[in-house]
Amino acid sequence: MEDSFQPPVPDAAADHKDDEQKLMDEGYASSISCDYSDEEEYASDTETLKYISDTDVLQVADWKMSWPKGCKLVESGFVNVYSYFQEHTGVGGYAVLLRNMSGVPIAGSAKFSLDGKFYIFQVMDGLLAGLHLASKYSCSNPYLRCNSRAIVLLLGGKYPSRCDCKGDKIGQFCLTCVRLYGPSINKKCFDTLMPFLEELQSKKLDALDFDSVSSRMNKAARFLAKYVKDKAMLDRKALVDMRNRRMVGYKVEMEPSEFPDALVSILLDDAFDSLYYNLDARAKFEENWHIADRK
Repeated sequence: MEDSFQPPVPDAAADHKDDEQKLMDEGYASSISCDYSDEEEYASDTETLKYISDTDVLQVADWKMSWPKGCKLVESGFVNVYSYFQEHTGVGGYAVLLRNMSGVPIAGSAKFSLDGKFYIFQVMDGLLAGLHLASKYSCSNPYLRCNSRAIVLLLGGKYPSRCDCKGDKIGQFCLTCVRLYGPSINKKCFDTLMPFLEELQSKKLDALDFDSVSSRMNKAARFLAKYVKDKAMLDRKALVDMRNRRMVGYKVEMEPSEFPDALVSILLDDAFDSLYYNLDARAKFEENWHIADRK
């Protein structure tokens, strides 16, 4: 469990240096700066095969048969976002998974771009995509999870809607205040992020509905991100608009029936052994499984 952290609320521009030093002293600067890179490698092919072999293939098939048919609107659900940016290549993207409260997948989406810009851009782009996907399925109470603790601190009620700094600001935010959470953000990055910041701030995300998770707890969305990235890289021509001489993103939205078997295996593990564990759903599933076993 991560330690709770209340970042200092700056009263004047002159206080920023002291605030940044306080972050360094409390040991948060290193974790925040690491948050803006993609140092972790994706799951290897061996690890992917492990998901399939560790989960009974018949159970996976039986679980898929239990998924709701037809209209899949949900009032509450989990929205997992995994974002990445590879500094050495400049590529970036995100993946989003929407699940109901029993961990059953409702939909997924992902985006990959050769011009990934920077990590925090991908996080905010992914969060908005997740909220839009939830809205599409009438999910008015989404539990939003992402792999950036710094963004959760910034947007999840830990930061005032307006800073009181006397320096120059763009919209409601001061660049120096935002840099407390992302030291690598410069003015150009800040200008790029403003539409994302303003829209996400308007969502009034709070600590109960919005949190960060480790890559281990976010492995399904992480797998989908790699799956779509690999698929996009097979057709690089689709990533470039030759007429306008610019790079474009490769974006897909998927139904659960389109998910690869390895992803479904991870989702099954999540639904019964992880963050999305639901006692009633598991009891019902196991009861049906044992009845079928006895026939």
